[in-house]
Order: sequence, then C-alpha cells, then structure tokens
Amino acid sequence: MKKLFLRYGGEINTGDFIAVTKHNSLSFGWFVQEGRGTIQYYFLYSISDQRKLWKDYVYKDQSRIMKINNPEEVLTGADLIQYEQAVKILKEKNFLR
Repeated sequence: MKKLFLRYGGEINTGDFIAVTKHNSLSFGWFVQEGRGTIQYYFLYSISDQRKLWKDYVYKDQSRIMKINNPEEVLTGADLIQYEQAVKILKEKNFLR
C-alpha cells in the first residue's frame, strides 16, 4: 500500500478519497500513488465501465490535497450518484475493499 505523508500532518493511503486543487478548481478522486513530483489519482468522472482505469495527476508543488473521510456528506446530486457508481466499479476491479 502506498502512502503519502502530508506537510501539515496526517497521511493518505492508496484508495483514500481525496479533494485536489488544480488550476483554481477543485476535483475529487481516489489516491493511487505518489510519482516523481506528482500525485496520481483516479478522477471521479473518469471511472466508468471501461476495462482500463485512467489516472490523472497534479504536480505536488502546484496543488493542495485534502483527504475526505465522509464523501457522502460532501457530494450531492450527480456527483454523489457518480461516486456510488465509481465505488462499485473500483471494488469490482479490486482497487477498493
């Protein structure tokens, strides 16, 4: 299991749901791993019934990462529906338990 240690305390493990700031916007996804100067994650809306999961990434020094412990309390409407569908797919692909 990959871990990312946060600058201001705490850690993010592979499979944790995160919020990512990128180019003055906020996106949600699941932490995959830390790369060379990057954070790699599965973007919430990139997960569908496709056979391959596509990773997105942000540069660590140009973004902020926040761990979301209770996504059901943060997401609403279409985002919550997409989250529930994505969780099923990620469990089928053995990324989440």
